[in-house]
Order: sequence, then structure tokens, then C-alpha cells
Amino acid sequence: MTIGIGVLTYVNLRLSSDALMTQIEESNDKSIRNIRTDMEMMLRYTQNSMARIYEYDDFIAALKADDSFEDIHNSYVTLSRSFATEYFTSEQRVDALYLYTAEHNCISYYRRADTPTYRYPTDIYNNDAQADYNAEIVRAYIESDESDMLVSGYYNPARENNVIRFVYKIYVDNRDRMVGYIVCDMDERTITDRIENFTYYENQSVYIQPLGDRVCVSYGEAEAEQAQIYGYISEMLSLGDNINNVKQDIISRFDNRVVILTLPRYRLAVYSILPERILHDRNRALRINFLVAGIILIFAISLVSWILSSALSYRYNLMRQQAEFRALQAQINPHFLYNTLGAMSGIARRSGCPEVSDLSVALSDIFRYSMNTKEDIVPLYKEIAHIRNYLYVMSARMQNEIYTEISVRPEDMNVRLPKLTLQPIVENAIKHGLSEVRGDKRINITSEEREGKIAVSISDNGCGMDADAMNRWLSMNDGDKLSEGDDSIGLKNIHRRIGYYCGKGYGVVVEKVSSGSKVTVFIAKSKEME
Repeated sequence: MTIGIGVLTYVNLRLSSDALMTQIEESNDKSIRNIRTDMEMMLRYTQNSMARIYEYDDFIAALKADDSFEDIHNSYVTLSRSFATEYFTSEQRVDALYLYTAEHNCISYYRRADTPTYRYPTDIYNNDAQADYNAEIVRAYIESDESDMLVSGYYNPARENNVIRFVYKIYVDNRDRMVGYIVCDMDERTITDRIENFTYYENQSVYIQPLGDRVCVSYGEAEAEQAQIYGYISEMLSLGDNINNVKQDIISRFDNRVVILTLPRYRLAVYSILPERILHDRNRALRINFLVAGIILIFAISLVSWILSSALSYRYNLMRQQAEFRALQAQINPHFLYNTLGAMSGIARRSGCPEVSDLSVALSDIFRYSMNTKEDIVPLYKEIAHIRNYLYVMSARMQNEIYTEISVRPEDMNVRLPKLTLQPIVENAIKHGLSEVRGDKRINITSEEREGKIAVSISDNGCGMDADAMNRWLSMNDGDKLSEGDDSIGLKNIHRRIGYYCGKGYGVVVEKVSSGSKVTVFIAKSKEME
């Protein structure tokens, strides 16, 4: 009887362990599918940003007229800087941007910095002793008939990380003639920060690689066996064969260890490799649990199967619930909202409605920021970018009646604060302060240092509020009411969250002003990004 129950226990453990492994494989598959969807949206967003080069009519006219390179260079030598800073957000992390003629002459370049740590070329075709900028991939693409945006990259030894590159051809005459192109280099974290939102387990490694090129994005630390598999896949993809043939070869060779999906439009492969440690952990857990089962059988034969199978079942169910929750959250975000808004943006742009396109992009960014649960504490520049998108949408809704001025000091942009601190304050200003104002509606956002603290102020020219009464109410210790729905409760929620993060003496203060209202958030100066 003991042997029989032991065998049943082993079988039950084995089935539970196999179920756990199946769940891990399914989670890995869902992870890569969600990453691919989000990556596709990000690529469309980047392409839309680069397409705004056509808004520089004089520059496009000069390229179309085949003006001499010297004349174009002299006239537009600073255009890259203007274009990069005006049409790309801080979250896109543009490291460098270049404008070229169709003959590969560099008209203009912009570099975010030029220091020993932040070093980028002035021309991608000028390799130096320290770096190969992978420019021949760009040259081959420009001289080909390919019209979709190119995704490539190179390794920057000064930064010790990958730089992801986007190349966009500039056409005239109804896309019959290519007259120039844009090269935009972004920090790899533009992608890896997004990948992190969709990873389900520790040591998950994810790679993004263009067909016929090197890996341009690498996320996670690969273990020894993962590194060997990665080396094989990377080499196969770099040969530039048919991507479907490569995919079939990889799947047949490595079975469920590898999930690989493609973005055919951009000739990209997205793949993830299961770490060997997970397989070892599964087998080790099986052996340990079976040994424990043998000991427990002596004392409680009738309970052993249930106890041990429950242990693995709990672990399996917990992982499944976590994976399903995150997958559902991820699906709601990119699959529906991002795809819909991205499609709206593209259709509007092609239909000559740039305002609708910009509005769709702003809404997409708002949803992406609000629904990202990975970050509870963010740098101030992300809050400001979110506020710009929010105000753009609200201004469009109110028929451009809101005039906004944001004057935040550059040195304050990396100070950290709880996420979604500023939007509720701005929202209250619009909803309550400005709702009854006739004529100009104004919101100003500024930052300064006061007594060793960073003060971020939101002021408006609305009907104002009783500053003393509000400050007394904010200081009341009634945290049990924070979940109620009143708008002012949101203000107290912000005040309390800042206090928890920064400590006593920090939070929200309503200041007395002669007209309108002014709400100031005090943040610890030392809470900066490392």
C-alpha cells in the first residue's frame, strides 16, 4: 500500500510540475506576443514623429529643387536640433538625429551630449577606432527599393549599451523620388523599459533583431546555455535568409525553449529564451518533494498526496493568476487602446488631419503612462510629459481656450515623486478653477528651490479657493477617508503619498494669491535618479 501511494504521489507531483512548466511556457509566449504588439505601436509612433519632417516646407522644397549641398547645409545646419527637440518626447530618449541628402551627405546633426560618457558621431559614416556605427546597413537600405522605415542599431562602447536606430526616407513627387533621409538614434532603454512591463518571471531574456543585421535591443542577463542558444539564433538571423525559414529552424531545434515572433513590415524578429535554471528548478523541486513525501508517508500516508500536490498546485495557480492578471492588463493596454489610437493617428495623418493624429498620439501616451504599473515613483520629466499630453487633449476638448506655460528648471527634471501627482491638481484647476472663467483660461507650471526643497507650482486665473481652510483640511489626520470620490480627497491623497515618500515637511500646500489659485507640491531635493 505504501509503495502504491508513493507511486501515486510521484505521478501527482510530476503532473503538477509539468503543469507549472506548461504555464511558464505559455507565459513566455504571451509575454513575447504582448511585446511584439507594443513594439509595433512604438514603431508606428516613431514613424509618425519622423514623418513630421514634411512640416518644414522650405527644407523639403530645397531638397526637391536639388539645391547644392553647400547651400542646403548652410541654410539648415541647425534643423536636426530643432526637429529632435520639437517633435520627439523625452521618453523617446533621442541620443542623436541626422539629416542626409540622398547621396549620403550629412546636412545637419544633433547630439544629446558630447562627453566621454555620452559620445555619439557627427556623421554615422565616419567610423572611429572605438566604434563601428553599422552605417553600411543604412547605405544598403537607402540604395534599395524598400520604403518602410528601417530599424537597425549599433553598440556604443562609451555608453556600454546598444543604440537603436530608425531610418526614414524623405520622398517628393507623390513618393516617386527619394531626396533625403533621417537617421534617428535612441537609447536602448526606450525599448527595454517597455519590455519590462510584459515580463512574467525573473531572468527572462528578450531580444529584438532585424533580419540581416545585428541585435539592436537586448533585455535581461542570459545564463550560459541561454547565451549559446542566443548566439545561434542571432547568427542565423544576421545571415538575412527568409525569416519564416529561420523561424521554423529555430522552433524545430529548440522546441519550447524559444519563442520567436516577427514584424514582417519592419523585417524584425522578437524572441525570448527560457533559462535552463527554470528546468533545473522544476526537476529539483520534484526530487525534493518526493523525498519529503517518503518521510511523511511513515506518519501520514493518507495525507501525503494531497499535501505535496497542493504545494505545487498553489505555486502553479499563483503564477497562473499573476500571469493572467498581467497579460489581461497588457492586452487591454496595447491590444485595444494602442492599436486603435495608433490606427486613428495613421489614418488621420494620411487624410490630412494632423490635429486628429496628434490628439490620438497624445491619448495613447496618456493611457500608456497611466496604466503602466511598473513605476510608482517617477522622475519629474515624465510627469511633465504626461501633463503636456493631458493639457493638449483638454485644450482640444475646450476648443483651445486654455493657455499653458510650463517653466520647469532643467535641473529639477530628474527629481523623483509619486506617479500621477500633478495631473489631479491640473484637472481640479480646469474643472473647478477655470470652468466659470470667460475669456482667456491660463495655467502656469513652474519649479524653484525653496529652503532646500523643490517646489513645483500649478497656478491658474480661475475663481480661487480658501487657502487657509484647504491647508487645515490637508493637515487633518483622517486617512480612512482617502478612498472617497470627492475631488479634494484626491488632493489629500497626493499630499499623503508625498509625505510617505519624502518624509515629514513635504507635500501639498495651497498658497495665497491675489487672484486665481496656486497649489505647490514640495518634493525632497535629494530624491533624484541615480
